[in-house]
Amino acid sequence: VIAQRWLHWSFGYILPLSSRGPAWFSGWITRCRGRISHWLDADWRTLVHHDQELKRRTARAFSELEFQAPQALVRERYVAQAHEEWVSERVSLHTLSAPVRFSSHILDRIRLIPADQGILFVTIHWGESTVGSAFLGALGRSTCVMMSRFVESDAMPAPLRRHYKAKYGAMTAQLSPGQCLAIEDGIRPFVRHLSNGGAVAMTVDIPDLSKSGITEYWFGRACQLSAGFRHLEARTKSTV
Repeated sequence: VIAQRWLHWSFGYILPLSSRGPAWFSGWITRCRGRISHWLDADWRTLVHHDQELKRRTARAFSELEFQAPQALVRERYVAQAHEEWVSERVSLHTLSAPVRFSSHILDRIRLIPADQGILFVTIHWGESTVGSAFLGALGRSTCVMMSRFVESDAMPAPLRRHYKAKYGAMTAQLSPGQCLAIEDGIRPFVRHLSNGGAVAMTVDIPDLSKSGITEYWFGRACQLSAGFRHLEARTKSTV
């Protein structure tokens, strides 16, 4: 009950306040939000999905990667989540004014891809990757971001629904003529967009322990990933 009330206060009052304050205040309150959420084990995934293993799985992942002080990194995971939520809130308020810049290596790589060939931007849940995908249209391709409607369901507390609805609305405005599209509506819109030379940004689960999971080598490490992006790649002859 305490964790649920904290999420209501955190998303309903503290997050909007921090997003309108000066930088020193925003940074301090964001770290406080993350540390309190860690202390209370108050992540919306824990409450909505009744997932009591989030902390343990995170610690195990840091240990398997041979990082030092995994428990301290688990705490920082909650701080990082709070920071991502703060960035999302700033996007919703249209107060992120820094210009979008990509390295010349990325720009040159995109230019080599034929204009009629689709592009799949694929990443894992890490940092601000979701909200960052709203700015991929600056690479010159109309980009659709794959999202889930679950964050707008009645199972989510009302302040969290407001936050995510505003987030994806602001992302769609930034992506125009691209948009955020829900995977629950099927893959046809994504197939059609890729087949017309558009781009799709999606986040894959790692590790995916289901029977449909596939092994990929990302940055020199073997990863068990969800295979949906490879199906889209084959069906539309897109490049990943």
